[in-house]
Amino acid sequence: MIPDISHEQCAATFAKWMGLDSNQIDELFPVGSENFDLDLRFLTN
Repeated sequence: MIPDISHEQCAATFAKWMGLDSNQIDELFPVGSENFDLDLRFLTN
């Protein structure tokens, strides 16, 4: 079984929800930002 969502995607979504901007998220998850969308959009205002 291969997962559809990486742990970086979930963590980056939480980081955005907690107030980090895109540049800060890219610094925290450099590999993730190159390979897939880091915002899963399940935590929206």
